[in-house]
Formats: sequence, structure tokens, C-alpha cells
Amino acid sequence: MTTRLVTFLGKPHNGSYSPVRHQRAGITGPDTCFAAVSLAHFLELGANDEVRALATEAAWQVPDASGQPHGARLTAALAEHGRPVPPTPDPFLEPGEQESHYWQHFQVLRAALAPGATTSRIVLDLTHSFRVHPLLAAAVLSYQRALEPRKADIEVVYAAFETVPKGAPVPLWDLTPLVELADWTWMLTLFLRTGRAEDAARTVQALGRTQRADWARGDRAGPPPSLERLGKALEEFGGALTTVRTGALLHGPHGKAAGLVRSLEAARTEVEQAFPPLAAMLTRVEDMVRPLPCDDLASPEGHRSVAALARLYLDLGRHLEAMATVREGWINQYAPPEAIRPGGTLLGAGVRENAAKDRWFVAQPETAPSVTGKRNDLLHAGYTGGGSMSAERVATAVRQEVDRLHSSVPAATFLNISNHPSAGWTETQLQAARGLAPEVMDLPFPDVLPSASLAQVEALAEELVAKVPAHVRVAMVAGESVLSFAVIARLQAREVRCVAATSMRQVETEADGTRRSRFDFVGFRDYPTLTLGGT
Repeated sequence: MTTRLVTFLGKPHNGSYSPVRHQRAGITGPDTCFAAVSLAHFLELGANDEVRALATEAAWQVPDASGQPHGARLTAALAEHGRPVPPTPDPFLEPGEQESHYWQHFQVLRAALAPGATTSRIVLDLTHSFRVHPLLAAAVLSYQRALEPRKADIEVVYAAFETVPKGAPVPLWDLTPLVELADWTWMLTLFLRTGRAEDAARTVQALGRTQRADWARGDRAGPPPSLERLGKALEEFGGALTTVRTGALLHGPHGKAAGLVRSLEAARTEVEQAFPPLAAMLTRVEDMVRPLPCDDLASPEGHRSVAALARLYLDLGRHLEAMATVREGWINQYAPPEAIRPGGTLLGAGVRENAAKDRWFVAQPETAPSVTGKRNDLLHAGYTGGGSMSAERVATAVRQEVDRLHSSVPAATFLNISNHPSAGWTETQLQAARGLAPEVMDLPFPDVLPSASLAQVEALAEELVAKVPAHVRVAMVAGESVLSFAVIARLQAREVRCVAATSMRQVETEADGTRRSRFDFVGFRDYPTLTLGGT
């Protein structure tokens, strides 16, 4: 396999480039006027590799201070160091005097960056390019990524003359992460818009393997990189999503949605360090996935998860999958628990269809036929009588059914577990609570006897947590410390966000000298993640 170095040759203002010594990865190269010569040295280009120079005819032919044509000077410098020499550019770049010339530059650059059958790596040197060429290069790479399968690794470098004092080694900056950022952004955007995760998963897994290899070769400080696991989780989630494997997606701690959320949380620090701009993209992925996991599809929590999945399919433009999920979501409310998890042993006996016919259609004589008819129309490509409906009407009808399923889901609740009823809260505290979940409800914090053993406190925690409804998303826990710890750990295990109220103490002195204290609510603070340990 070969390496191709693509470089630009400009027209220096003073007739010649100044000789410098370039530096890459702490290694200093030979004295040369051309970054391409240093790169050929660092890359150890041999007879099987190639160099391509992109230049206007004027830049190639203009004589330098010694009277030698600029292109010939570059060719001679490469030959002197035993490196491959570029052919005369064919075609030359247009002079750039008209806007149309830059479309020609685009095509020339596209041809230079198109990998050949044996090309394994392409290095693009932007050091001596014109101002517009970095932008054109980014456009070409995006274009190729979208239309052509990539068969070569791409590296982009630039000699940063302006960053060092005169006479000091000039660093060759590696701009490749900017190209990789574009790759990540495009692939994650594809996933966020369509649910297709193959490309994003492949890219993340490849980067994860590289980071794991670097970690293994180094001092192995800290835990091993987790990006490879994130790539695998993306792949599994995307596969289950696009094939509508509802149980595999939603159900339990081993569900693909729960696995992807865990992997995103584990990889966040690595991504923030390696690709800071991507942290926001991963937050969007997490926001998309977090509403999906549930412990039991037969519970109200499971109903909410199925409705969230229907909404996700709708947002992705997958109307058939959305309607299929809506229909099954309704049947889940009328089927026995053992027939609700997809793949259950009773499915083959028609238990779900019997639940639909005997209970759903009876309880909802308008909704059930409407949902089933729309699902069938999409499933059978309009051959069931709905083929005359426009795409816009179909999309509107699907959205209405998704909304109707969502309206049947209990609202997410903020649970106040304390001895301070929410009826006595200030409006500021109530608004802050409703900002976390739209409904606020109270659950009194029980008294704990001073003589209670740890086992008794833990039993009290189990009893209290059993009273927490499935639709609770956030809980304020305030009470005796040991019981609070036990309750918080159990709620967090159910993925309930636990918070404490923070306040500012205000002391007022009365006319008679009496000092009175009041506590003004400031906000809610998350508890750290707790574990049950051996309990």
C-alpha cells in the first residue's frame, strides 16, 4: 500500500520561500523552503509512494531569487533528498480571477484526493495554499465522504510559521482532527435524523481501537478507553431500532437503550478531551435515547417508554414503525403482563391479538379501528384503500395517533419525600420543581426511631420506595440521614433523579433585639450517585 502527499505551490511575494526547519512530533527535519520536502522526510516516502503538486502555471513557472522556476526548485529539492518527485501539474489550477475558476480548483483537488486502488494514506499539505483552498479542501472531503466510499486515511497538515520566532523550528500542525470532527458530525447527524448507526458505530469503534492500542503501549494510566464500547453500543442500538426490536431496545438493564446511555456516560470525559465540540453532539444522542429504557414494559413506566419510542420513530420520519409501535403500545395496556414483552412465549398463541379484539376494541371503539387501519394502510403500501391519501395527510394522521398515545401516559412527576408539604413551598420552589417534572406530589418522610437498627432502616427504605409511582422522574429527599441514603440509592437504581433543596439563610433582628432566621429557597442540587453496597 502506498502514501500520496498532496501539496500546494504558491507564488511567494518576494520570489522565494525562506528556508526553515520544520518540526513534527518533536522531530526536526532538514533545512528546506518547502513543507512538502519535510513531510516527505517525516513520512519516509519511497519509490512506491507519490507526490502531487497543485499550482497555477504562473506559480509553477515563476523564477525564484536564483532564477530557477519555482516548480523545478521543488522537484529538485525532493530529488536531492531521495524522495518521489511530482509531475508537472496537469491541469494547472486556474488563476482564481473569476468565481468559476474555483469550481475548477474543486475538481482538481477532488481528483488529487481520490484514493487509487493501492493508496492507503493521503496527506494534504496546506502550507503554501491560497486562502480559499482550506475551505475547498473541507468541501471536497465532505463531498467524497457523502458520495464515495473512503479507501484511504486522510491527514491534513499546515506549517504554522506565524507561531514561532524567526529562526526557530516551524511546527507542522496536524489538522486531521478537524476532518475527523466533520466525519463524526456527519455520521452522528445521520444517526440523529434517521436512526441509522452503522457509519457512526464504525468510526467510533475504529477510534476506540486506536486509543486502546495507545493506552496499552503507554503507561496504562487510568481506566482503559471506553470509546470502542460506545461504538458497539451504537451499533447494537441502531440495529435494534431499524429492525423494530422493541423488547431488545427498551426492556431492562440489558436493553440496547440502557446500554447506550451507560456507554455515553462512560465515554463523555474521553470525548470532551479528544474532540471537545462533539460533547454537544453526544448530549443530543443521549437526549434522544434517555427516555426509552424501562424495567418492565407491563408497567406505567413501560407504557411511557413505548410512547417515547413511537415519538422517536415519528421524529425520524419512520411512519410505518411509528404506527406499528403505537398499535402495540395500546395493546400492551390490555394484554396480560406475560404477553407484553416482545418474544414472550404466549405470543404464538395469539394472546395479544385476543387482547386487542376482546378488550382494546371494546374499550376504545373509535381509537382501535383508527390506529389499526392506519397501520395496515402503511404496512400494505396503500393497497388497503388509503392509497389516495397524500404523503402530507399520512404524516399528519400518524402524528395525531402518536400524540393520542402520549396523552394516555401519566405525566412525569416530581416527588417531594420530606415532611415539608409542597403546599407550603414558595412559588419559586414550585416553579423550579415543575421545571424538572410537570407534576408535583408529596410522600411523607417517615419517622425513624433513634434505636432503629440498620436492618430496620433498610426495611423502612424498601417500604417507602415501593410507594413511589413508576412515573416519578425526580425526587427531593430530605429527612433522617441513614434512611435518606438508603432511599436515594434505591431510587437511583430505578433511574430516578434525586435532588436536595438548597437555601440561603437570612437573619433578621426585631425591634426588641430578637433574632429570627428564615431560609430562602435557591435551587435544587443533585445527590451524587450512591450504591447499595452489600445490602
